[in-house]
Amino acid sequence: MTQQAIRADGGAGMTVIGPIPGDPQGFHQRLLLSGLRFAPIPVRTALYSLPMGMVIAAIDERCTGYLFATDGFEAPESDLYRFLSAELRDGEGVSISGEYAPDPDRTIRSEAHFRFVGGRLMCAEERVLLGPNGQRELLRSRTDLAFANVVPIRPRLPDLGFEP
Repeated sequence: MTQQAIRADGGAGMTVIGPIPGDPQGFHQRLLLSGLRFAPIPVRTALYSLPMGMVIAAIDERCTGYLFATDGFEAPESDLYRFLSAELRDGEGVSISGEYAPDPDRTIRSEAHFRFVGGRLMCAEERVLLGPNGQRELLRSRTDLAFANVVPIRPRLPDLGFEP
């Protein structure tokens, strides 16, 4: 089943984190303990083994492709940076991506790529609104490198192909 079929089949969104460095279950527990969530309310998550490594995914109508804080709002960058800085070793990276449909004709797709380099967490992020007839509106774009001259740190995470 594709992401489109999952979304059309109940309006589900999706959030995926990976590849997970080290122990994925420990990573997920520490993520929750740090106050970061896949949705504003608890949702079911699953681990998948992909060629790129282990990923944690949640498919639910409240998932958006980005993480939330325990207050139900999008997680502050400082919380996310603090968590990932403690989790990643030099040279390691992780991506957080996904999408949701605020209404039947529009989809919001988010991709954030993080890599720990030389003691500093680097980030490239983009959030776009995809509308009918191929319309594309950039909602958010930022990078730690000048002029947004960034090659993605990791390729886009693949469609999982089935509902967990």
